[in-house]
Amino acid sequence: MADSSRQLALKMKDTLFYFSTSQLYLQIINKMQDHDRYTQSYLQLMKELMDSPKYQSLNYYALESLLNTSLQRKDFRQAVIYLQQLSSQRRGRNEVPHYLLLCGRTHAALNQIDSAQYYYRQAAISSSSFIAMEANARLFNLINEKEYPEQVFYTKQKESTIRDNILNNISTGIREREFNQLKLQNELYQLHLQQQQRELWMLGIVTALLSIGFIAFFFYQREKKKRLLRENQLLYKEAEVSGLREKEIRLRNKEAELREALFRRMPFFHKLPSLHANNNQDEPGTSHKIVVTDAEWAEVTSVVNDAFDNFVVRLRQAYPQLGDKEIGFCCLVKINVNIQDLSDIYCVSKAAITKRKYRIKTDKLGITDENISLDSFLKVF
Repeated sequence: MADSSRQLALKMKDTLFYFSTSQLYLQIINKMQDHDRYTQSYLQLMKELMDSPKYQSLNYYALESLLNTSLQRKDFRQAVIYLQQLSSQRRGRNEVPHYLLLCGRTHAALNQIDSAQYYYRQAAISSSSFIAMEANARLFNLINEKEYPEQVFYTKQKESTIRDNILNNISTGIREREFNQLKLQNELYQLHLQQQQRELWMLGIVTALLSIGFIAFFFYQREKKKRLLRENQLLYKEAEVSGLREKEIRLRNKEAELREALFRRMPFFHKLPSLHANNNQDEPGTSHKIVVTDAEWAEVTSVVNDAFDNFVVRLRQAYPQLGDKEIGFCCLVKINVNIQDLSDIYCVSKAAITKRKYRIKTDKLGITDENISLDSFLKVF
């Protein structure tokens, strides 16, 4: 399983992944107590990773693992070789304390107490609290308690101080992490609260807009109904007016037919060619004198007065300055006697008839509007 993972990582060309899976494989070999195979596999691994840009750090880790394994097997000669190889490696600032601790462990295993104490003291003053604590603990185990009781006391005290500092740092870190978590939770709660407030605002705005829209739609529908009702009422009134107009037209037509029948009974009616429905008009320029007796004038005014709702009476009341001859002239105009017949009746020219109409309109009736003729005025009077 571990070997297949190594092959897969090798195909993926991921250096760190390949190194991690190889570590699992090598740990299995180490637990099998096959030390030679373990060492050869580690060396082979480092050859394979020689071209990697991370080769130096990985090689340092590999030499450290081989050194620890040699110390566990008490193969001090091989441990010294690995330690020398580690010393020849370029070390960064963070790797030096760890290297000093490894040197102290190696010399202690070789029973070189003075050298081991030297390296442990160097590691004990490093910036790494964990390595300093480990170095002080190992240095405490090396110092003879009976010969150097004061040194043992201060070493143990320094170890305890470093341990307390580490524990305080850890506790502080835990509290800071808990504080940051609470702060983050509070910020998340605030964000969630703000989000809810925004959603409530949006819901309120949407509700208000919907309410306004509903109210507007309600008033629009009400106004629409009112408008439709007004339109229906107007249509109904228009229909009534149209019916009344049609009725009025029918009455007028019937009244005109009655008037015409009345006029046809008059002997005077047959003297006027313009009032004959099927008369044959003479050629232009011809004229025939039409003689009208006093009895016929009286009959004309009487019949026109009766046929047109007291026309003569209303005309005399409205315009008392009109004489009998002018009243008779207006009656002829009222029944649509044309200029030719009027010219034949009064034995004057058509121009004289036109001038007479104009004088009656302006002098007697007081009409100054040029758009209103005597014929149109008397027709609706």
